[in-house]
Amino acid sequence: IRFNASTPSGNQRFAFVTDGTPAGTGPLVFPILGSQQVFEAVALNDRALLRTSGATTGAQELWLTDGTDGGTEQIYVGASMIGDLVIAGERIVFDEGDQLRSVSLDGAADSLLPIEFGSAFNKLAQAKAIGPLAAFRIQDSTTAPNQLLLTDGTPEGLASFEPTVGFGAL
Repeated sequence: IRFNASTPSGNQRFAFVTDGTPAGTGPLVFPILGSQQVFEAVALNDRALLRTSGATTGAQELWLTDGTDGGTEQIYVGASMIGDLVIAGERIVFDEGDQLRSVSLDGAADSLLPIEFGSAFNKLAQAKAIGPLAAFRIQDSTTAPNQLLLTDGTPEGLASFEPTVGFGAL
């Protein structure tokens, strides 16, 4: 079983794996990743998408793995911290800073999605997969209602909605 949890000190979240026993529970580790820590593991059919600490740059990285060193490949090196990962069809959509980025599962296609924030108080607050789409809630800390973004992972497939009433969660 794979899961994300905080360390005992509570100051960092990592991906863990367990066989159900205390002795068989610990951080998810792949030798090919060296000293990188796995912050998040997302199941993807017979593979897993890993968000890790960067090996040399300090920026976070995305890896796709079948659970073996030979079947583990780096597909993206971030410029900064990477937020929640959402699978939209054959693409991974995530926030990086105040931008939405989309990367193909093979790492070949990488694009920024055009989003506009209404004020400096807006931020990406929540992400969720909804069928083949990725949904993001934009939280506005002023009095404006939250905004909903839906995307298929392409710039052309991005739609923005501003509900007439506020909503709290996806």
